[in-house]
Amino acid sequence: MNVIKGLKNFHHYQFNNVNYYLLGDIHKQLPDPCPEYQCDHMTNNFTTLNISNTSCINVTAFIYEWLNYNYNHNITTNFYIENAFSKELTISNQLLNSYEDNDGNTSYSHKGYLYDTLIMLKDCLHHQCQYNPIVKIHYTDPRQTVINGIRYHSNPFILDDILNTFIVAKDIPNITDNVIIQLKEYVKLINFLIEESPYLLKLALSSTNFTLDMGKFLRLLGTILSEKSIIRRKFIAIVSKMLSLTKYRNNINVHPIAAQLMKLDEPIRKKINQYMIYKNTQYVKQLHHDDKYNIENDIKMINMYIHGIGNYDDVLLAISNINDKLVLLSTLYMDAYLLARMFTYEQEEVIIYVGSHHVSVIAEFLMHFKAEPMIQIDNDDTCIHISDDHINNRRK
Repeated sequence: MNVIKGLKNFHHYQFNNVNYYLLGDIHKQLPDPCPEYQCDHMTNNFTTLNISNTSCINVTAFIYEWLNYNYNHNITTNFYIENAFSKELTISNQLLNSYEDNDGNTSYSHKGYLYDTLIMLKDCLHHQCQYNPIVKIHYTDPRQTVINGIRYHSNPFILDDILNTFIVAKDIPNITDNVIIQLKEYVKLINFLIEESPYLLKLALSSTNFTLDMGKFLRLLGTILSEKSIIRRKFIAIVSKMLSLTKYRNNINVHPIAAQLMKLDEPIRKKINQYMIYKNTQYVKQLHHDDKYNIENDIKMINMYIHGIGNYDDVLLAISNINDKLVLLSTLYMDAYLLARMFTYEQEEVIIYVGSHHVSVIAEFLMHFKAEPMIQIDNDDTCIHISDDHINNRRK
C-alpha cells in the first residue's frame, strides 16, 4: 500500500485508448493529514527528490516522478494544472518570491501542494520545459488573467472587486444614502446575473462574435442598473478583463472556450456544450434551494438593511457569502475550457491536477461519455491510500 499526501481525489479512466487521471486538490492548507508518515518530498528548490524510504510521497513529488517517468519512457502526455494564463514571466517570479525566506532561500509555502507544484513547473507554463515535446504542461483557468504582473479576475461571477467597494465604504462617514443606493444596485445585479447565467455561458461556448455579444449584454444590463452606478462601472471593468482574453478565429473574436471547442469534432463539441448548460441549470437550482449554496437569506439580509433593519457588518457578511456562492457558476467556464482542451490532442495520457470540485465535474462527464473507470478514490481528508497495483497500472 502506498500513500499520497495532499490529494483529496484520485481517479483513473480509460477512453479511446487514452488514460485520463484526475487529481483533486482541496485548495486550502490543512493540518498534516498523514502525520504518521515521513513522505518523499521535493528539495527546497523543487529540482530534486528527497527520499524518505517510506511508502509515502507528497503529491508534488509524486507528479515530479510521474512526469519524469513519462518523459523517459516516451509516453505522450498532456498535464493540466489549475492556474491563470499569462505569457508574462513576472507572475512566475512573483510566485517564486513568495517562497523566499529572509535569507533569500527558497522554501515551502503554507498555501498547499498545488502552489508548490506550480512553482516546480513555472518554466513549463511558459513553454521553457525540460519535458518537451513528450510531456506538455497547460494552464486550465480562463477566469483569471495576468496583466503587467497583476492577476485580475475575468469572469462575470467573480465579484471580489464589488465586495471591496462596500468594505471601503464602511470607513467613510456620512455615506449611508449612497450605500443604500449601491446595495439596491448590487441586488439587481445578482438577480440579473443568475437569471442570465445560461445566456452568458452560451456566449462563451459559441463561435459567434463574443465581443459584439457581450456589448449587447451590457446594453441590456444598462436597462437594469443606473448609468452612474458604481456597481455597474465595476462590473463593466470585470467584463473588460474578460474581453481581453478573446481569441481571433474566423475573422471574429471568440471566448477562449469557444476557440478550443472549434478545434473539436462536432459530436464531442455538442456533448460538452449540452453538459455545461445542464450543469448551469443544476447550479442555479442549488443557488435558490440547496442549503449549502442558497443565497435567498443573504439577499433578504441586504434588503432588510436597505429598509433600516440590521447592521452593516451583517450586510458585508451577506455580500461575501453571495460572492462565494456565485463562484459556483464561474467554475463552469474553467470546466468547459478544460474539457475542450483535454480532447484536443493526440496523446497516451492526460493528467489533470485541479480543485476537488472540478474533478467531480470532469469525472461525471467522462462517465456520461462511457469512459471506463479504473480507479475512483475520494477522501474526506487529503491522505490517499493507493495499492501497488494502481501505481503499477499507471506505468504500464
